[in-house]
Amino acid sequence: MVAYQQNDFERAARGLEALIRLEPENTEARFYDGVSLLMLGRADEAISVLKDAADRAATTSLGDACHYYLALAYARTGRAASASAEAKLVIEMDGKYRRSAEALKRRLELQR
Repeated sequence: MVAYQQNDFERAARGLEALIRLEPENTEARFYDGVSLLMLGRADEAISVLKDAADRAATTSLGDACHYYLALAYARTGRAASASAEAKLVIEMDGKYRRSAEALKRRLELQR
């Protein structure tokens, strides 16, 4: 996590992927790996990792974060409908990422 906190997303992704191999059920590692991939401009790869993390985190406090970053990944790959659906889900969760999801949804609507 030190690499992630230092915005060294390449090193963070490598370390998190190694951790996931050792602890396949580690949802938090999957989430931070997905965000690291997204920050590296590898949104297509981030989607599958974040989808998995979101499925695993459905009933945890990490759920809205997973769905929000998944929405961003979809938006960055031009999948506006999927991004909007994820943003809507985050808004309905009414958690920490609600306002960010509302802003993302508005931006997506303006692009139509």
